[in-house]
Parts: sequence; structure tokens; C-alpha cells
Amino acid sequence: MGNRFAGQGRSVILNPDKSLTLTLSKSDGLWYCGELNLTRNLGYGTYLFKVRTRLSDLDRNLVLGLFTYSDRDTRNYDEIDIEFSAWASPKNPVRGQYIVQPYEKPGHIAYFDLKGDEERNTYSFSWTKKSIEFLSWKGYGQRPEEGSPAILAAWVFDETKQLPSPSRAGVIINLYLSGKPAPEGSGLISVIIDAFEFVKAK
Repeated sequence: MGNRFAGQGRSVILNPDKSLTLTLSKSDGLWYCGELNLTRNLGYGTYLFKVRTRLSDLDRNLVLGLFTYSDRDTRNYDEIDIEFSAWASPKNPVRGQYIVQPYEKPGHIAYFDLKGDEERNTYSFSWTKKSIEFLSWKGYGQRPEEGSPAILAAWVFDETKQLPSPSRAGVIINLYLSGKPAPEGSGLISVIIDAFEFVKAK
């Protein structure tokens, strides 16, 4: 099974409030998956994704990806991921994962559950020459202090020799199928993105 990615007009909808809905749409027996692609390189800094949808309710056959990606394999395509899925498992709940590619190397992936996620949550990572600091929290407010009950998950990757460099990395947001030809009908097949924000490193 291959995913067929489509942008605005088919599987990405611009809402009246300027938010975007990524969804799956079926046409002529094929499923098209929503994708947004910001090809411009942003560099070191903080990447914030404001997601209105409660992702614990996502259909277990879908994956939401929030990530950087380069069109050149400079160091595993400069890929840093925040992903959400049950990976088509009939038993496991939808959960999140932070990844610094390659994911199969020990210490390059951290999983987190979505207990307590709300209808509006912020998912972020701060990328510097020394580390990548992931942080997710409830709501769209300011970054919470350490230990705050608003924090959903946090992880720091600081293996400096394994850090990607943002030489050509852009930003991609996509919603796609994982291992199954269609949603199973037990969860949401659309996600609302209220904003993507970038704060350049000083």
C-alpha cells in the first residue's frame, strides 16, 4: 500500500478561521492523505505545532507527522519527528513519539502516552548545535516551567555527534495511513492545525 499525498483542495482544507484541516479523502477507490510542505530552510530554533484535535482520538490506522526533512541525505535527511499513531495495532492506544533519525539506533526514539491531552495542545522541539529538546504541553500558552502539570511529555537528545544539521531541512505536516488500506472506523480521520510557529535561535 502506498500513500497518495494531496494538498489544498483535496485533503487540506483552509477553514474560515485560518486554521487548516488535514484529512483523508477517497476518490475512484483511492485514499488521498493530507500534507503541508514548507520547503524553506528555517535553521536552528524552536519549532512549535499548535494542534486543535485531541490526538488520542485518532483512528489507529493513521499517523500524524510533524517533522523536518531535507531533500538531500546529508545526515538521514536532517529528519526530526514528532509522530502520533497506534501503528494499526488492535490493542495499543494512540501514543506519541519523538525521533531523531535514524530511529533504529539506540537512544534515538522516545515514546509518550497521551493521557490528559486536550482539544488544544502544543508540540515542539528546540534545535541547537548541542541538543534537540522536545516538549509538549496542554493549551497554546507560553512554554510551561519544568514540573508543571500542563506538560504532556519532554525529552532531550544531546548526542552531539548524532545531531542533524539544518542545512536544507524544511517542515512537513502530514496525515497518512499506516499499514492498512483504509481507516478502521474507530477514530478521527481528520486533524485541525491551528498554527505552525518558528522562533529563530539567538
